[in-house]
Amino acid sequence: MVLDDDIPHDAALPQLADVLNRSKMKALFQAEFFPEGRFRIEACSIERVKYKPGKNCLVCYRLEIRDRMTQQVFTQRLSTRIFEKGGRSPGSKKRNYKTVSCRFSEGGEPPSRARHGGLGLSQRP
Repeated sequence: MVLDDDIPHDAALPQLADVLNRSKMKALFQAEFFPEGRFRIEACSIERVKYKPGKNCLVCYRLEIRDRMTQQVFTQRLSTRIFEKGGRSPGSKKRNYKTVSCRFSEGGEPPSRARHGGLGLSQRP
């Protein structure tokens, strides 16, 4: 678990506090991936953080999602990576800023590209 006191201030990664805030990311994922309301994210936890000060940060999340029609609860794991301004996305020649890449482990088909609050969400196959 990441506590607010554990989050460093990193001028190169101004969105760091946001991606480490479980309730903020839960709301972001809900709004962007399940806006129609059939699925509800009941829990969002952080399983892993790989932080390179001034460069990038990878955060792995575990979501507990309820299907409101069937009442079935399933687990979805995804990861996000943020980069400093002018930083490179792995495998890309293009520069990225404030990018959050979501790699879904199972099920669900989120939008291919969405934006919210200065963070971009994109599904990676």
